[in-house]
Amino acid sequence: MELTTGKSNFEVFLSSGKASKRDIEQVLALHGRTLADFSRVLDFGVGVGRVSRHLDEIAELVGVDVMPEMIAWLKEEMPFGTWIQNNEYPPLPFDAGSFDLVINHSVFTHLNIEHQDLWLAELSRVLKPGGLAILSFSGDVPFAGYLKSLRDNGAPERAIIHEADFLREGYKWIEEDSWRDTDFPDWYHSMFHSPQYVFKHWAQWFEIISWKKCGNLNFQDNIVARKI
Repeated sequence: MELTTGKSNFEVFLSSGKASKRDIEQVLALHGRTLADFSRVLDFGVGVGRVSRHLDEIAELVGVDVMPEMIAWLKEEMPFGTWIQNNEYPPLPFDAGSFDLVINHSVFTHLNIEHQDLWLAELSRVLKPGGLAILSFSGDVPFAGYLKSLRDNGAPERAIIHEADFLREGYKWIEEDSWRDTDFPDWYHSMFHSPQYVFKHWAQWFEIISWKKCGNLNFQDNIVARKI
């Protein structure tokens, strides 16, 4: 739990998972849908089930994660779902059109661009036509907070450079972060996106049908994307 969230307080962990479920329900409601409408759901980057532990009402719930110890723990502690370790790169062990809903909590907030593009294409592949994906990203608000932390900690020049990169590219990948020198791989650090980048670039694989600023735990942005 602490490895994936940075928090060792189990009550905080539980409450954040419940809040994320509410966030998912709220964005689905914008489109007249509920979780009960979906028969087969994929939690991409399930971790130790922060969100999935609150989804036991789903008819068929599948979670994937690259960390083997997390999948082993889920199989022992949360037997109501199907938990599978995925590789660093696609494909997932599912046929095309296997799921009608994909959810994720704070995965594309960490992957580098190469991994993001590969996994966005793969999530599109495993979704049924018309299926939905609810994806979170660290948008303008988290990035502004990151820049403020640089300025407050004596690195204003670095803040200027990173802001210029973000404005030019539409995203900023940060390797010098709290995930450095941990058990996580070198392609897993901190990623920030502008909403405009997401709307344009991710449209290669999905139709973006809604966006909720700070819609994930009042911090990250949420989008609802539809498989075309």
